[in-house]
Amino acid sequence: MIYIALYLLLVLFALLDLLKNGNQVKPLVFWMSVFLLIFISSIRWNVGTDWYSYIEFFTNIQTYVAHPELNMMERGFTYLNYAAASLNMGYTP
Repeated sequence: MIYIALYLLLVLFALLDLLKNGNQVKPLVFWMSVFLLIFISSIRWNVGTDWYSYIEFFTNIQTYVAHPELNMMERGFTYLNYAAASLNMGYTP
């Protein structure tokens, strides 16, 4: 249901962008859309079929760095997780 509401709100923002005074409305619509998408993505917790694979990867990051042949993730993502784990940031802030 939340995704339908999000879609309808973004459609409304798109229609507002078509107004005659669009140049005044565009920055507001842009930043409201950005905030809305960030908010919706940030409240997702323990959602999705890949949740457990990512948390398992983060928990065992030392093993994946020490043995790259076991690692199925991208190198940049691996080192980002390694940096977060090394700084004791946890899986979620």
